[in-house]
Amino acid sequence: MRIKVRFKGKLVVSIGFLIFAFGSLYSAAQSGETSKDLTGSQPAADSAVLKKWAEYAAANQLEKADAEWRKVVASMSKASDMDTVMQSAVDEFRFASGGIVKPAARFSMVKHLNDLTEKQVGVSHLLAASTHSFVADEYEKLNEFEPALKLRRQVTEIRQRQLGGENPVTLKTNDKLARLLIEVGKVAEAQEIIKKNTAAYKKQHDNAGLERITILNSRINIAAGKRAVKPTGYENAIDIEAVRKATLSKEFENWLAAYNRGDMKAAETLWIRLIMPLKHCDQIMDLLTRARESADWNSPGLVAPDVKLLQLLMHLQNATVKAFGPNHPAIAGSCRQIADYYFYRKKHKESSYWWQKKVDILKHNFGMKDHDTIFSMVFLAKEYEASGNYDAAIKTVKESIEYCKYNNNPVELQRDQQELKRLAFLQQKRSKK
Repeated sequence: MRIKVRFKGKLVVSIGFLIFAFGSLYSAAQSGETSKDLTGSQPAADSAVLKKWAEYAAANQLEKADAEWRKVVASMSKASDMDTVMQSAVDEFRFASGGIVKPAARFSMVKHLNDLTEKQVGVSHLLAASTHSFVADEYEKLNEFEPALKLRRQVTEIRQRQLGGENPVTLKTNDKLARLLIEVGKVAEAQEIIKKNTAAYKKQHDNAGLERITILNSRINIAAGKRAVKPTGYENAIDIEAVRKATLSKEFENWLAAYNRGDMKAAETLWIRLIMPLKHCDQIMDLLTRARESADWNSPGLVAPDVKLLQLLMHLQNATVKAFGPNHPAIAGSCRQIADYYFYRKKHKESSYWWQKKVDILKHNFGMKDHDTIFSMVFLAKEYEASGNYDAAIKTVKESIEYCKYNNNPVELQRDQQELKRLAFLQQKRSKK
């Protein structure tokens, strides 16, 4: 089905960067795809053409915009992917426009660029695989998992056929497919993918890949009800329909309108009304991300003025705390958003404060038997180090080592032991100055 896109006035279209499975620069390091992953050196799209495309699109001159986009695709004809080009194009459009965009409008823009690319290079081309992947991301944000799964399978098939099954990007694509399969309850199929990818990552000594496998296995455990839960917890099947309905509801529109006009009291009341029916912390964290993206502030430091972005993040944090209390598992996700805000601005002391709050909440709710706690400790230690607090960094890594031993995670244990040696060396070197 083809979607016709019409722009009335000036809209801003934004794409959340793939993580907020982890939604941040850290997630990009774990699961992002880059041109270099595919073929080493890749041709770059002409930035002037991208800017011109964005100006035409923002001015609602679609025929001219489409013509410029075809130039962009043509300039990438010798490349194996255009993931970074897609992201750059959307960012340029955001700079050229200004304002608010709803998830449906963002989806329409990405789908339109995908249709143009597909028509120009063919549905099975590697460049089309990149745009298919972006559309799949948007479907997932709308909780439309069936079409997202179909596209994930297409992207996997294209890259396996043309790049090979053990190419780094193919393996990362498989990881994304497995993650979505777990989400929709197709755990057995996901496990087969995980088994093959694990063998490939071990063969390649790819520790980052093995880290992603650990995360996927953790998700399977959660889906099977094996995760220790206290106040809210997880069930075998998360009620994804509740989040989709909340995002598309009139109350969500009213919340956004109240926030944008500065009526913070009304915005807080409406937000609490939105999240109270949600039973699982995954749902609430999902809605937190969608709320941030709907205000077009999904890329900290790129567009939104700092004061406005921090105001939004603190509004969501405070209202959610008021609804559920300071130790609800979903508050950990909100703390992560604020930590990322400070990370992008190189304010590592502030970032470490919010990472610590996230770790404390996870420990309070799930104890030692939780992968996300270990995962978060790694980045907490890095932020402590970046802020110059080596004592806190070493203490955090030592605690992470105990968690790894408790959970019998040899890969992460080895990583943390090496990290502890590195930090101890740097601390000693620093003390001699």
